[in-house]
Order: sequence, then C-alpha cells, then structure tokens
Amino acid sequence: TGVQTCALPIWRFLEWFGYYYENSANPGWIYHLALGWVYVHGDSFENLWIHSKEFGWMWTKSDFFPYAYLRLRGWVFLEENRYYEFKSKKYYQF
Repeated sequence: TGVQTCALPIWRFLEWFGYYYENSANPGWIYHLALGWVYVHGDSFENLWIHSKEFGWMWTKSDFFPYAYLRLRGWVFLEENRYYEFKSKKYYQF
C-alpha cells in the first residue's frame, strides 16, 4: 500500500499511481482522484486488476500506468476526466 501523506492523512500516495483513499470499512474499494471509486484486485499495488462502473475490468501495473488494458476496449491512456483509446484513435470523457 502507499505512503500516508501529512497534508491528507486519510489519503495514500504511490508515485506511479497518484493519490487514493483506501476505505478500511470496504476492503478492496479505493477512491482514486482520476478514476473515482474503483475495486482493486491484485497481489500488490504493483500489478492490478481494477473494476470501475465506467470501464469494467482493466489491468495496469507500475511500469505501464497511466496506460491500461481495458477488457472491453483494449489499450487506453488515462488522463484526468478523459482517456485516449488506441483502437478508435479518439479521446473520450469520463
């Protein structure tokens, strides 16, 4: 898990993943600043399967993020409030 921050004591930070809030009442669920509420499944925060309402299941890891593989759409590049889908060569808002 990430390092707790002084400025935001209930938030954690990973250099490759950014800021997220880990909800101890609901293990596996986190709030990520760009992705919103997502369910995270993985052995560690270095290699993750993430489920979101917007994307369904996606896979990423520390070497690839903000690139992610979406099970239904293929490779994307995630940005704040939008993503680039390589298959369609278009940006989409989320």
